[in-house]
Amino acid sequence: LLESLIAQKGLGQLRGAEEFMHLLCRLAGPLLAPACDRGEVQEDVGDSESEASEIDEAEAGVQCADRKPGLAGAASKAEGKGCRMARVAALLETLRDEPVEADGMASEEEVICLQPNSRQLEEFVASMAVDAASAATWPVIYPGPGGHGLRFDASFQGGNLRRVRLESDGVVEVLLCGDTKRSYHCQSFCFDAIVDVPLRLRFRIVSFSKPGSTFTDGQRIVTRPEGMAAWRRDGHDYAYVPNRYTIGQRRRHYTLAFTLSLRAGRTRVAHFYPYLYGDILQDLRRLGPSGDWLNVFDLGPTPGGRPLLMLTITDFEVAQATEGPDVRPHIVISARVHPGEVPA
Repeated sequence: LLESLIAQKGLGQLRGAEEFMHLLCRLAGPLLAPACDRGEVQEDVGDSESEASEIDEAEAGVQCADRKPGLAGAASKAEGKGCRMARVAALLETLRDEPVEADGMASEEEVICLQPNSRQLEEFVASMAVDAASAATWPVIYPGPGGHGLRFDASFQGGNLRRVRLESDGVVEVLLCGDTKRSYHCQSFCFDAIVDVPLRLRFRIVSFSKPGSTFTDGQRIVTRPEGMAAWRRDGHDYAYVPNRYTIGQRRRHYTLAFTLSLRAGRTRVAHFYPYLYGDILQDLRRLGPSGDWLNVFDLGPTPGGRPLLMLTITDFEVAQATEGPDVRPHIVISARVHPGEVPA
């Protein structure tokens, strides 16, 4: 029945096939996984998670009377040019020594984004055949030193990986971290896979929660082997199907499965081309703000304790010379509310 339904309209377009799969998952019994502790409410994030001190005006040797954001005209009248330029200079020194991801993206290899191979049914049947007792004994590859010639790493800016276990030769189960204090938001991933010899490896990322996915419409993950400047779309035999996992107290999860042919060494794997905090700082350095047209304000900490910054771009000389409120049009741009929204 499933084969007939999927062949007619495709899993992503047919709610009946998806609900039938969820029913079969419940009948087969759950595969258990721990909840993501990033979703726990914390009273105090502590100094260890905060980067606010990195743009402190005191470190730049300049005392600013007013750091509260406002319209360009009001802000320019409340502080001087030296204060603004010192604040920008302190920002540009943040993470200067940390490598960024944007280099080489302009020379992306031409790889056609093909429609994924129709492996939904095959992948679903494979997951239904897993014995829950046997799954509990799968060896943990990450966190830890790895094993079986395979290691993983996500200890870098933008990294997101919670647990990797080896299901069988050439197949790994992957759990992702959710957003800080919003663990149900779990879409973005970025991690390194390190193999001793060339390896064909199938990834099963089992912690997705959304019924639909652009991976069913032809999206592919991106990879960048060590030593290569350009990212490329990669992977084959994609599938996105309901699974049997109960993660913490939550059921109804989905598996994104794909296969990569990894070369020996380190390969970075990501949901989409990463654009990180360090990348925007690097772009600002390339622009070389030498005049008085940029200002930065700290709006307060994010749930993870990092500074939420607002950049103001304007001609501050005009604002300073204007009497009364600045009536010039103001344009507000907001982006990247969640980590996985790089494409937006």
